[in-house]
Amino acid sequence: MKKNVLALVTLISAYTVSAQGWITDSVIIGPGYANRGFYSLETGNVGSVPFNTRDWLIDVSAVYTASIRINGGFSAQLYKYTAGDTSDWASLDTAGMGSGNGWARARDDRESYAPSAFEYGETGHPNYGWGDYNQATNIITGNSLFVYKTVGNGSPNSAQWKKVWIKDLTAFPREFHILTANLDGTGEQLVTISKDGISDKTFIYYSFALNQVFNDEPVASSFDLVFSKFEDEYIFSGGSSIQAVTGVEAQKGVKVAKASGILEDDAIYSNYTLQEDIYGIGHDWKFLNASFQFAINDSLSYFIQDLPGNIWQVRFTGFVGSSQGKFVFQKRKVAFASLEPVESIGAWNVFPNPASDLVQVVFSTVAQEEAVFSLMDLNGRAVFSQSLTAQPGINQFQVDTENLPASGIYVAVIQVGKERKMQKLIVR
Repeated sequence: MKKNVLALVTLISAYTVSAQGWITDSVIIGPGYANRGFYSLETGNVGSVPFNTRDWLIDVSAVYTASIRINGGFSAQLYKYTAGDTSDWASLDTAGMGSGNGWARARDDRESYAPSAFEYGETGHPNYGWGDYNQATNIITGNSLFVYKTVGNGSPNSAQWKKVWIKDLTAFPREFHILTANLDGTGEQLVTISKDGISDKTFIYYSFALNQVFNDEPVASSFDLVFSKFEDEYIFSGGSSIQAVTGVEAQKGVKVAKASGILEDDAIYSNYTLQEDIYGIGHDWKFLNASFQFAINDSLSYFIQDLPGNIWQVRFTGFVGSSQGKFVFQKRKVAFASLEPVESIGAWNVFPNPASDLVQVVFSTVAQEEAVFSLMDLNGRAVFSQSLTAQPGINQFQVDTENLPASGIYVAVIQVGKERKMQKLIVR
C-alpha cells in the first residue's frame, strides 16, 4: 500500500516565488459558542457539531489510546478520589472535594491531546491514570473513582454531579465500560462506548444529558483547525486563572508558531519553529477593550503547517462574541509541500504457508532502514519479534515456528520505518 509521506519535502517560499494575497474567511460556531467548528486551511469550512451538551471527548485517533477529555469550556469539572480505591464505590463520600483532602482536581493537558483529565497522575504504560494495562488480557482495568460535574442539557442550572468508575477498556471488542451514578447512589448505569469500526476520526463524544454517543465529527484528515470553547489559562492584570475561553485548537499533526510584535507582512516563517501545540493559536489574539467590545491584538499572526505539509500565515481581523460566535480572519499560503509517493516496502511474502517448522520471510526495501518482523496471535498479542537492518533490495531470513505457543492462525507483520504490511500465516 502506498503512502503519501513527506519524503522529499520542498518548501518553496511564497515570498520569493509567487506571493499569494491574503484571503478573508470566517467560521461561525453559533450563539453562546454552542458548536464546535472544523476548518481546512486549503478548502475552508468542513462542518460543525453541537458541543454545549456533550461531556466527554473520547480519543479514537489511535488503537491504543485510553484518553477521555472533558468539556471544560462548558463548565465540566472532574475530581479524582485519592483517599481510596474502587472498593469505595458504594460508600463514596465527597467531603473534602475541592480542598485537596483526598481529592485532586483533574484537568486536560493544555498543550497536547494527552494526558486527558481522566489520565491524571498517569505514569506511562502500563499505567493510564484511571487504570492499569494487563499484558495477559490486553485489558486496561479501572483502579480509580472520580466525581464529575456534567455540562447539562444546554439550559441554565441543568448540570449534575455524578460519580464515575471507568471499569475497563477491553481489546476485543475495543470498548469502554463505565459505571456512573448520582452521588447518592441512585441512577446507577453502565455506559458502553465502543471504539470499534471507527477510522480516520479524532474524537467521538458522550453526552450525559442525552445518554448518547455521537460519531459525527468530520474525518480527521479533512481539517486542520477547530474553532470552539475550551478551558485554558486566562491572563489578566495581576494574575491568571484557568477558565472557559473561546478560540482555536490545532488538529493532531498540525504545527503552529506565533509571530508576535511584528507586522504580519514582515514576518517570515523560516524565522520561527513550528511545533505541535493544541492551543498554539488559542484565544489571546483578542481582548476586551475599555468599551467591553472585542478587539484584535496588533502585529500578531500565526504560521501553521497543515496536515498535507503546506505552511500558511493566519491573522485575525475580527470576532463577534456570544451573539454569533463568529471568527473573522485572513490567510495566505507562504510555503508549499511537494509530496512524492514513496513505498518503503516493496514485494514481501512468508512461505511456506501453511508452515510446520520453519518459515521464510522475504521482502524488499528501497533504502537502508530499521525493520521489525513480528507474529501476532488473533488476540493481537505479539508472540515473536525480530529486528534487523534492512538493506536496499531483497532481504530474506527464516523464523523457527516450532517455538510458537501453539499451532493455528497468526498474523505476520513487517514494519519498515512507518510503513507496515500484514498477511495471514497458518502454522501446523
